[in-house]
Amino acid sequence: MEPLRASSRLIRSLFPFGDFLYILQREEYDGMRYLGWMPRFFFRRNFLKYERTVYTKRAKAVLAGADLLFALWLGLTYLVARQSLELSVLGIAAGMLLIPAWVLLAHGVSAPFFEIAKRRLWTKASAKVKGQTGMRIVAIAGSYGKTTTRAFIYEMVRHSYRTQVMEGNINTTTGVAAWLLKHLSASTELLIIETDAYAPGEIRDTMRITPPDVAVITNVGDQHMERFRTQTRLARTLREAFEGARAGATLITDAATARALEVTDATFAGRALRLVDASAGLLYQGEQVAVPASLSASNRANLAYALAVADTLKIPASFVRDSMGALALPDRRQQPTELYGYEAIDDSYNISLTTARAGLEAARAYAAERGKKLLVVAAGIPELGPADKDGNWALGELLRERADHAVVLETMFSNEIRRGIADESNYDRYADLPAFLEDAHAKFPPDEWVLLLQPPLPDIYY
Repeated sequence: MEPLRASSRLIRSLFPFGDFLYILQREEYDGMRYLGWMPRFFFRRNFLKYERTVYTKRAKAVLAGADLLFALWLGLTYLVARQSLELSVLGIAAGMLLIPAWVLLAHGVSAPFFEIAKRRLWTKASAKVKGQTGMRIVAIAGSYGKTTTRAFIYEMVRHSYRTQVMEGNINTTTGVAAWLLKHLSASTELLIIETDAYAPGEIRDTMRITPPDVAVITNVGDQHMERFRTQTRLARTLREAFEGARAGATLITDAATARALEVTDATFAGRALRLVDASAGLLYQGEQVAVPASLSASNRANLAYALAVADTLKIPASFVRDSMGALALPDRRQQPTELYGYEAIDDSYNISLTTARAGLEAARAYAAERGKKLLVVAAGIPELGPADKDGNWALGELLRERADHAVVLETMFSNEIRRGIADESNYDRYADLPAFLEDAHAKFPPDEWVLLLQPPLPDIYY
């Protein structure tokens, strides 16, 4: 078995098509962002340890194109250098070294065809939605809290409407369109979607397919700031969820987010702006709601949005009260659970400085309830923008203040995190999560520690 693994590793080292296809796929087939990784990865091989390329139709097309370009290079090398062994070896070596370029060129050639196919998919999905004239749509946008808000809404409305919700992490325009064509039922009365964006215009494209009757924007935070660069640009992109709502729609957010979005009652003619305020206590139709004590402050804010949606949809108060006992957090979002033998908070889905702070507060309270110390596994915050480039230093400072001890995984952000923590006695360094788990129980006994797991991050950050 070991010789087979060694042979496979050697082949991947010599022909790392999968490695570089993975980077392209991670960056949503954005060629410029792919190029941005090349100074770090051009000469690296076998950097995929825990993740793998997903061989979708597009990935297979890019791979086939890259293979073809490589084969053409080898053919050209044979024609030009067949009389010289030295030139032949040099040409073959150059072709192997240029595999990252073959992947990028294959992507460039295939991209227009996939763009056409994508637009056709959007058109078909839009037509299907338009054909269901009695169906109402709730759309949720925001930097974070979207999935939790979606889950809370679904729990409140599912007994009053035949409801479908896009489960998992489907929130891109193409992902939404593909799901609609495959799963949307003709009997659906209420559709709940989540929408996200890496660039301006992406939420607008989704709203053209699924124009909402109720649109929620949870916040304007600090996610994807490396891509958006400024809060203003991010806010304008999130605002597309309101701009794409139907005439007569209800637009739900809070006062601070409305200011960031530059939205007032008079902004969108024919649509109603509704502001929520979780700090004043959670009410439904004027009566206090018995909220589960386990909900963190950030999840109470998400619940406030869900209650506003339920009220807009005229869900009976008795149904809403009954749903409070059934509220469940989505996986990996401040979820109390058991991990690796520890009582734990799993907050490993995504991270910004804001969500890291919220997760730490939830875990601090959880550990205190159990009379244990708090151990945090941190890898860092990717995609920091110009205004928060010291975010990983700030994360280290948060860990110093709120954790009893930290485990810092050796990513490209680890030096900054450790500088923020400052005192070396307050953290341990591990190459990756499996390395930490090898001696975790011996060093941090589960009967003494609660574990907070922040995102371990994709392979490209290690």
